[in-house]
Amino acid sequence: MKSATLQVAVLQHLYELAAATQRPNVRCIAEAVGARLATVADTLSALHVAGLVDATRLRLTLPGLAVAVAMRAGSTRRLPLAA
Repeated sequence: MKSATLQVAVLQHLYELAAATQRPNVRCIAEAVGARLATVADTLSALHVAGLVDATRLRLTLPGLAVAVAMRAGSTRRLPLAA
């Protein structure tokens, strides 16, 4: 899975978990997106550096929420996810 695709999948899964008021963990995210634990951990770190995820709490930041919602809505505009 490409890095950007995985980033979007992780953001969307974090959004779904938050909407269902479930506490996320790296294992459940990895299983949901079909990636290895280490790959998901690296992705979460990249999203944290980009300001889209609070990696210590495994929660979306406000910009991360905006990106997750925009991507969920099927936006065709490409958004930069990580620097």
